[in-house]
Formats: sequence, structure tokens, C-alpha cells
Amino acid sequence: MKLFSLNQDQSFITLISEKTLVLKHMRITDRIDLIDGTMAHSYVFYSSSGIVLFDTGTRGSGKKIVEYFMNRKTKPAYVILTHYHMDHIGGLPRIKSEFNPVVFINDADRKVVTGEATMPHPPNRLVSMMLGLTRVTPVGDVKSLGDMNLEEIKILQTPGHTPGSTSFIIESEKVVVVGDSLVNSRGKATVSKAFSLDIDLARKSIEKLKNMKGYKALPGHGDPLDL
Repeated sequence: MKLFSLNQDQSFITLISEKTLVLKHMRITDRIDLIDGTMAHSYVFYSSSGIVLFDTGTRGSGKKIVEYFMNRKTKPAYVILTHYHMDHIGGLPRIKSEFNPVVFINDADRKVVTGEATMPHPPNRLVSMMLGLTRVTPVGDVKSLGDMNLEEIKILQTPGHTPGSTSFIIESEKVVVVGDSLVNSRGKATVSKAFSLDIDLARKSIEKLKNMKGYKALPGHGDPLDL
């Protein structure tokens, strides 16, 4: 049995044996981590205002996110949701119960998270049927982005994927957390056509993101993308 640490491709990997690799997290920058194994991606930003978690994955991802913070003997002060789809908010009930962070989301998507409104379905019939089978576990006390005052994070409205899809610019790290407003398709920024509520609006939002030259997009799925 071998036990040692290996640093490879900016990832922190523990070699448990010669045949088993367990990826704990990926370091995006010195202050941003990508938690491994969540669906969709969950990013952690160690900001000057407190630890910020972007998106919470599926319901099953909640456990992995809790373990990430427990292993570091810390907790998120804030959760920022990019939009209301289940693979981005599913882990929220567990994280809220465990750590009681302040939760923010665009007001156009907020009532889906709190259970006050049902989730609108995109035009794609298959996706619409699939989303119709999902159930949101409501979480109360979710605040609008208008109430957010975190000095290192700037809001960029990128609607289309959902009515309130939002991206978040972190200038000090030269990154923008985009959720599903942008998909990295073989190195190109594209729209998630099947899951987007308003494709034309989503395309306009992507143009906003493409204009952020010199920044790295951190998407909800796939690898980071240089803009």
C-alpha cells in the first residue's frame, strides 16, 4: 500500500494505492476551488467577505460538498446560485441545514427555489418531460441578488437559460462563474440549446460573456474556458 500526495494539472490527488486515484478538489486559482464529483460543478471562492459557494449540485452532491467543508473544518458563509435547475440547487437543503449560509439567487428564479412557483420548462419536449419528473425541495429564506453586497463579486445578468440566469465576475481572479449560461463545447462557447428556456436571449447573453477578454469562464459543466 502506497500513500502519498501528487500534484498534477493543478489538481490535488491522493494516491490510495497503485490502482486507485481519488480526486479531492481542483485548484482553479489560489482562492478558488472546484469541488470534485458534484453534478453540476460547485466552486468555492475564499473571498475577503467570507467563504462563498457557487451552486450546490444535485441532491446527492450535497453530501460531497458538506464533506469538503468538514474536512477543512470550515463552512460557507454564503451560497450564490446561478439559476434554478435541479443540478445546481439540489444540494441546497442539506447545505442550508448543515451550515446555515446566506443564500442568494436572481429574483426571477428565486420563487422556484423557495417553492412559491413551479419550474418553467424549455421547449424541448424530452427535456420538458424529464424536468417534469423532478421535484424541488423548497428552501426558505433565500435572498434576491439585489440584497447581496460582496465587494469582490460583480453581477452580470445573463438570462435565457432560465429567466434569472446570472454570471458572477471575480476581477481579482480574472474569472467569471457562468453556471449554464455558457457551455464549453470543444473549446467554443455555446448555448445549452436543449435546456434553455429562451435560446435567442441565451445567445445574446453569451455575446456578453465573449466580450470579457482575458477572463476565464467557469461553467456548470465541462472544463474552464478562456474567453
